[in-house]
Amino acid sequence: MRRYTVVQVDAFTTQPLQGNPCAVLSDARGLTDAEMQSIAREMNLSETAFVFPSAQRKADFRFRYFTPVTEIPLAGHPTIATAHVLVEEGRVPLQDSRGMFMMELNVGVLPVEIVGREGNVTHVVMTQKKPTFGRAFEHAQVAAVFGLSADDLDPRFPPQVVSTGTPQLMV
Repeated sequence: MRRYTVVQVDAFTTQPLQGNPCAVLSDARGLTDAEMQSIAREMNLSETAFVFPSAQRKADFRFRYFTPVTEIPLAGHPTIATAHVLVEEGRVPLQDSRGMFMMELNVGVLPVEIVGREGNVTHVVMTQKKPTFGRAFEHAQVAAVFGLSADDLDPRFPPQVVSTGTPQLMV
């Protein structure tokens, strides 16, 4: 039976059991898509991150992110959580309190910068792709989903799908 280590990391906090949780498998080699999906469903967090060697050595690592129901191409807090794990495991060294690596995602290769103090990560900065702007929606159409009226939304800004890798409706 194969064994994998799963680490749960709380991003955006310095306090245990607070912040935004993410399960991280820092060495997911050998897992199939179906197995990763099953693990993410079992973890039942907003995302679970899986780390692989980069295909054709395009980057330092290949990251894949799964929600309990599907794979997504890019995710913020799982990137931050995974960077923490990679530093803690010594796979991304901090030199002069700084580190950097390139991550290969389903949306391409992007850099991640790490700032630390006394060997501990204090900041993770992930660069994302330039945004693309998709469909805009009528205020009334979107407001109703939130139990609001169209007048509750700022008329200067139409609700619109925006993506830097994972499309989201911005309201």
